[in-house]
Amino acid sequence: MSVPTGLRRRRWSWAVAAAAVVGVLCGTPGVASAADDNEPARVAVAAKYAALGGPSGTLGAAVGSLSCDGLDYAYRCVQDYERGAISWARLGGTYAVTDPAVFARWAASGAEPAYRTIGQPTADTFCGLAGGGCGQHFERGSIYWSPPVGRALLVDEEARDDWRVLGWERGPMGFPVTEEECTLREDGCIQRFTGGAVYSSSDPYVTSAVVAGPVADRWAAQGWERGPLGYPTSSTFCGLRGGGCGQHFRGGSVYSTPAGTFVVDGARRELWAAQGWENGALGYPTSGAFRTQSWGDGQHFEGGSIYASVGQTIVVPDPIRAKWGSLGWERSVLNTPTTPAFCGLRDGGCGQHFMGGSVYTSRSGTFTVMLPFRDRWAAEGWENGRLGYPTSDKFEGLYTRGQAFQGGTVYTYNGNLHLVPSSLLGAYAAQGWERGGLGLPTSEAFCGLRNGGCGQHFRGGSIYTRAAGAGGVAVPTVIERAWAASGWESGRYGYPIGAAYAVPNGTAQAFEGGVLTVG
Repeated sequence: MSVPTGLRRRRWSWAVAAAAVVGVLCGTPGVASAADDNEPARVAVAAKYAALGGPSGTLGAAVGSLSCDGLDYAYRCVQDYERGAISWARLGGTYAVTDPAVFARWAASGAEPAYRTIGQPTADTFCGLAGGGCGQHFERGSIYWSPPVGRALLVDEEARDDWRVLGWERGPMGFPVTEEECTLREDGCIQRFTGGAVYSSSDPYVTSAVVAGPVADRWAAQGWERGPLGYPTSSTFCGLRGGGCGQHFRGGSVYSTPAGTFVVDGARRELWAAQGWENGALGYPTSGAFRTQSWGDGQHFEGGSIYASVGQTIVVPDPIRAKWGSLGWERSVLNTPTTPAFCGLRDGGCGQHFMGGSVYTSRSGTFTVMLPFRDRWAAEGWENGRLGYPTSDKFEGLYTRGQAFQGGTVYTYNGNLHLVPSSLLGAYAAQGWERGGLGLPTSEAFCGLRNGGCGQHFRGGSIYTRAAGAGGVAVPTVIERAWAASGWESGRYGYPIGAAYAVPNGTAQAFEGGVLTVG
């Protein structure tokens, strides 16, 4: 088999060595005489021949004489027979080529003597393979045939190494169905098997590689070596987590699992590799690459997604991805991610910023924080400030919007943004939130009042607490006016201590200094 110049760099070593043996040792193979030192060869060949049944056995009668590579001191000898040959090597062993098809292909592999191309046998012919096939190993390759193919085919040593790793004909590759053909792009070569193919090219990084199974199907769909993936740069590797297989190519990688077979390429592959491939937090790919509405692209994995846009490639991990997806991905108000996810926050929280807001996850759950609530939260110190983590998404109220946090709820109305702290939320909730009698807040909470009290004004009244951490009491507007006139909490009535209640012809409320009644 001829090999184009420049291909298979590893072949040069044995090609040059073979030439040296022919030129230095051989000359023209001669016939051993009784006086030379080839007696060990004659004895070993005769013993092998006798073990195979002699003239009436497997090989039949001898054809010609013992042929050696030296007249006086042979290193290698071959004896031909009607149905095969016996090979002897001084530094090797004595092996028989007993299958006619294997013998014919061996003899056709080069000029006489035949073993100059793939060397001498390193094992006897073995038959009884799957489907009734036979094979034999030689120094620089193997010859196999199977009934479905109907002819013996040479597998050179490089392709054989890859094939062996995958289990020979018993593995996913099966039997060879062609010999090597070197007609591909960039002087590439291919040898096809029933379950895949072995590729090589002049690229030093693509010396030999196997493509088999679903990986081969996906590569074929990409245009084989002519497509964007180009030539393989590794053999197919299986036995991955969950029974997966994969293979690397010049332009990307192909991974296959029971969930599907997908290409991972470009910056996404680099980022996935940095995450630990399929054993990292992202796990296996679950989709191919897709375009986004923001002129970028993305790809989904078991544990998150990778998005590329505006010159950066970003991982969106679960559960942030799940939240983003529930809103409509990049088509939602969140749009596309602008930062990688950041973890290691207080109490094990994580967060990620998007063009239209942020997503944070903590023990309280996973929630979006949209503008203008994110600005207020940031001003309060994010999760480390008095608001803590979000405990709800944005909600729509009566003429308003709001968002709940661990430390309180933020409301916005007509461009005004006010926080109702957690210390006052109980009283506010008892009044029906913003839909109740108090309505929306009209001021921020204020503290530093007499004896450490706090308060906050609303459209329909106020809430006051007598001390930091104490429960608040709502004061409706009708009582609030009279209380204010008396000097608020510093006046004769002090702080409210009970809820307002109706009386005949008016409203009353208990304070520290007595009951205030308004008609």
